[in-house]
Amino acid sequence: GFADGDGQPVLDAVPEGAVYRNQVHLGELLLGYPNEADPAPQGDGDAERERIRFFHNGSFLVVRKLRQDVAALYETVRRASRETGLDEDLIFAKLMGRHRDGRPLVDAETINDFDYRGDAEGRVCPFHAHIPRANPRQDEVADAPQDPPGRRRRRLVRRAMSFGPLYAIPKEVPEGGYVDDGQERGLMFMAYNASISEQFEVVQRWLVGGNSAGGF
Repeated sequence: GFADGDGQPVLDAVPEGAVYRNQVHLGELLLGYPNEADPAPQGDGDAERERIRFFHNGSFLVVRKLRQDVAALYETVRRASRETGLDEDLIFAKLMGRHRDGRPLVDAETINDFDYRGDAEGRVCPFHAHIPRANPRQDEVADAPQDPPGRRRRRLVRRAMSFGPLYAIPKEVPEGGYVDDGQERGLMFMAYNASISEQFEVVQRWLVGGNSAGGF
């Protein structure tokens, strides 16, 4: 039920006064171009130069089929609401870092032009919410002198589509809580990037581990 795709990186220059620099180099998306850390590949020898010419303007598509247990999600949120006294919609937002209409917790006036500098302790947007895990938005890391060299933003161009039937959410919570109906459903996740190992796999490690956002 969440809006999706609000955090896509852009190639256009960021407007003056923007809080978050969401621009990436073309080399993050397409092969054969420089990125924030590395120049465009040149190649040593005829075979390597031919390989570079062959892949020029190409990209890599990552596809993952992700099963979703919607009943377990709703039941977890329902129990957390009873235990904490927080509204269920707020708990959903804290899990994602955004409200379901896409508004981020840290700044209700914008969709994507924000960072977490004003929420250093994770009191508004928890460190373990999805969006700081997937993108810590710390531009000062990328803007710092290259020591050690090779640092850059790990960004993906992504899109997802659902599979399986929608979960029929009852108007009233059934006795015993939400129950899985046994149907397979979820997302087909797709992402383009110039390097699977240096982009997609890094973000996946952030999602299951930690990054500079403060999670662990």
